[in-house]
Amino acid sequence: REATTTTTPPLHSLYKRRSWAKGISKKLNHIVDQAEKAGKDVVSAVTDAFEDMAEDLKPTVEDIGEAFSPVVAEIAKLLQPMVCSTVAKSLVPFHDASANLFAALNPAASASATTDEQNFFLYHIVGELIHDGIQIFYQATYVPGFTGAGITMGRNVYLRNDRKSAALPTDPGFYETVLLVAHELVHCAQYSAHGYSIAAFGERYLYQWCAAGFSYEGNTFEKSAYEVEGRLRASLADPVAIGYFDLWRGKADVAALGYPSSWPPAAVTGTTAGISELRFQRGTVLRNPAGCYKILSPEEEKARRLAVCTIRPCINDGILHRKGRREITPKCTEKIWEDNYGCRKVKAQWAGILKGAGFTC
Repeated sequence: REATTTTTPPLHSLYKRRSWAKGISKKLNHIVDQAEKAGKDVVSAVTDAFEDMAEDLKPTVEDIGEAFSPVVAEIAKLLQPMVCSTVAKSLVPFHDASANLFAALNPAASASATTDEQNFFLYHIVGELIHDGIQIFYQATYVPGFTGAGITMGRNVYLRNDRKSAALPTDPGFYETVLLVAHELVHCAQYSAHGYSIAAFGERYLYQWCAAGFSYEGNTFEKSAYEVEGRLRASLADPVAIGYFDLWRGKADVAALGYPSSWPPAAVTGTTAGISELRFQRGTVLRNPAGCYKILSPEEEKARRLAVCTIRPCINDGILHRKGRREITPKCTEKIWEDNYGCRKVKAQWAGILKGAGFTC
């Protein structure tokens, strides 16, 4: 979940000293180099430097939100794009510096990719992005002033307290960790849409934060992430959904289908037997309430697709007498007859599949 700073540098100070702001990253890199050359603790050096800079930024205009007060509400509407654009551009150097600090405080060697078990729940959210160099830093060292359970900078996801073992289903914290990672991967996708540019994403994120009245929850970037997290959380409370996860973990033929391409599992229409289905990258699985499953063959997949056909009503003489009136209906041409015959055939085939033939328990 994207974190906000507890001491946010407002517009006025940074705007007046923009050249200083643009030099933050350069200054911090210099501090890191000097600390390494002197054999000092890099983490302590950059932390101290950051705290000094944060203190230096405090004497600023305190109430930037004053422009949005009810007294000048109409004027604020007109000024908002300009004000928020200035706010965002002014704070981008701070965002860039924070990204560099997170990277300095958390060695690349401590990162790990998402696990197969996590990807089971993540693939339908971000697709192939899970293979795009995304790195998770568990028990990350946070830059002073940042709060929250997780924060994302480009391809790097920093989690504060979650243990690395929580990436495995055997850990009690597995599902909560999946939800947190899902939230952050939405931000990775947002970064991807901005070419993974820390500056480009940061400017847009900060603009939306300003446009939402400096509200973290009102930021459209956060709304999207929380919506995804909320839907996934609801599905994890469904034993049918978890049943598919257990099936995928325990059955090699199901695991060979890859990750789910849709989520959550859906009830199969046309049956009252409680059969559900889940589509994977390379196939579809049916599952009944007893936990028995069936992987659809290509022919059965075809029957499933064709079974949505409609049987067209027709009569041979084209005349239908109803309540003393003559109503014209289509003649049963050879084409209509053949279509209806084929439709009845695939519907019967699909009904036979749903009755349980070929299910493995």
